[in-house]
Amino acid sequence: MSKPTAEEVRNSPLITAADIENRVRDLIGRAIVRKLWLLLLDGERVQLPVLMPIAGLPDHPESGASMGPFLRAVCGEPTREVVGVWERPGDPQLTTADREWLRFLAAGLMEAGLGSAGMVLSHTRGCRWVPGEEWT
Repeated sequence: MSKPTAEEVRNSPLITAADIENRVRDLIGRAIVRKLWLLLLDGERVQLPVLMPIAGLPDHPESGASMGPFLRAVCGEPTREVVGVWERPGDPQLTTADREWLRFLAAGLMEAGLGSAGMVLSHTRGCRWVPGEEWT
């Protein structure tokens, strides 16, 4: 399957959880390494032409640290919402560390004044939408 073109992305806002999960599957796919990805969305939930990988992260977020200043710096106009993708090899069940990273990202988005369009886990067998009640 080929990756969506910029035109396809521009004409396909990410409205539902299924839209988001499918986009992540098409762009990121199955997990290879541990990495956090950010998909930036505008006010109409159209993905901006930026796919931001963040690699080299520790096993757990640093206690007392915040992602807010970083997100404020890199998510300028017209970003309104962010889809967070936690990529890590393994099965589709969330681990304690997965939950910590998703909460860390969500807190940073709130601090930066950005909305969360949702969280997705990229695992060894594919991708899946992660409802808030699984990680909050």
